[in-house]
Amino acid sequence: SGQLSFGHAAFAAVGAYVSVLLSVEFGLPILLTSAIGLLMAALVALLLGWVILRLKGVYFVLVTFSFGELMRLALLDWGELTGGANGIANIAPITLFDFAFDSRSRFYALALLVAFLSMLLMRRLFASHFGQAIDAVYENPALAESTGLSVHRIQIVAFVLGSMLAALGGILQARYI
Repeated sequence: SGQLSFGHAAFAAVGAYVSVLLSVEFGLPILLTSAIGLLMAALVALLLGWVILRLKGVYFVLVTFSFGELMRLALLDWGELTGGANGIANIAPITLFDFAFDSRSRFYALALLVAFLSMLLMRRLFASHFGQAIDAVYENPALAESTGLSVHRIQIVAFVLGSMLAALGGILQARYI
């Protein structure tokens, strides 16, 4: 939507840590913990986006970069919860319908499937009316606003969707590593 974010690694971390902590500490299934991780990343993105998406250009970039760094430092320093620099041990591999993605080739197939499905989802999104609205905001926010589009709302939704995709990547990466 016309904004460049350097903070999406923070949302990958939110999704990964929420999913893994719920799985390791409470023994919840991977699909449930992944959904909760995605929702938590979306909530954090919504709250952050509501505040910072009014910034433009380099100011927005600096705030998102700073948020990513703050999240990294907080996760490293909060050793009791996150394990600090050592991370979280005993993370089970992804298992769906009694099929474990416990080897590189199996995990690669899963990651390829998730990437393909994400690409199809984004392609479908950009072909929709909302995708055209995102494109209009990207091209000329003032013109999009004058036609009745809520630029701020569209940017927030785009920011949240991007953050959820980053969280999905974080969830997969945490399970792989």
